[in-house]
Amino acid sequence: MAQFNNTSFGQYGVLNGGRTEATSSLLGKVLGLVSVAFLLTAAGSYASLAIPPGIALLVMLLNFGTLFAIRAVRANPARQVTLLYAFAFFEGVGLGPTIARYLHHNGSQLVESAALTTAIGMAMLGTVAYATSVDYRKVQAIGSFLLIGLIVLMLATLFFHFVRPTTVDWLVLAVFSVLTVGDFARVRAGGGGATAVELALSIFLDGLNLFLAALNIFGNRGND
Repeated sequence: MAQFNNTSFGQYGVLNGGRTEATSSLLGKVLGLVSVAFLLTAAGSYASLAIPPGIALLVMLLNFGTLFAIRAVRANPARQVTLLYAFAFFEGVGLGPTIARYLHHNGSQLVESAALTTAIGMAMLGTVAYATSVDYRKVQAIGSFLLIGLIVLMLATLFFHFVRPTTVDWLVLAVFSVLTVGDFARVRAGGGGATAVELALSIFLDGLNLFLAALNIFGNRGND
């Protein structure tokens, strides 16, 4: 993840309701990037129908290298945007077989419900971050701690099946909800030294994990 740097909120000119012109502009730019990224993920998911699932998974694994490339070219905004969009598209390719499985067994309504729930949830979490004066550094520290615990739990369940899959999905929702609030609060604070693309990438990944957790919860109702 990007390094977090202190940014003085008082450095920006005040706009209506205490929101600053600079941070309002940053929020608009971040949300625009995130919106296009999700559209490209949907397009990548659709495109993956034409390739074998094994190839889709390989594309997804190789795509993680793009995360490091985005950070490496932070001095070139145009290249960062291109890499963000490429990452979002190929992430959709990798997730395509999973989404196709739910479409096959549950129909499009399940995927649409998960997507709508994610969109509404993220809007609410973003509102909480902007309506309160939470310190994004503290929220992200808590979220990161919870994420590490979640990863350890998920690894443990591979060997000891003491937690139901749906329980893990609910925990994913909780952890990434905290991280989403922290990321929106970071935008509200001016970015903390991160570029708009890096902020958009963080929120995009939050939303993607929230969507997948919601998809699993809705798809596995009555199966636990």
